[in-house]
Amino acid sequence: MSIEVNLDSKSPHIWSDSSTKLEEVLHHLRDEHGMKRHSIIMKDVERGGFLFFIYEKIKQEWLSEW
Repeated sequence: MSIEVNLDSKSPHIWSDSSTKLEEVLHHLRDEHGMKRHSIIMKDVERGGFLFFIYEKIKQEWLSEW
């Protein structure tokens, strides 16, 4: 299961081929770092897999374990 983090784009998002893995990442960001502004996890119609968008600034190092 791969995870791709894209925080530098116009629409910062995190993508994975596993919705379960994205749920784990999302819970980590909410519980450990207080992230509140994000979309729901949704199917990526362009690439396949799943993604969620981030609507606030987060630090790349918060995702170092993923």
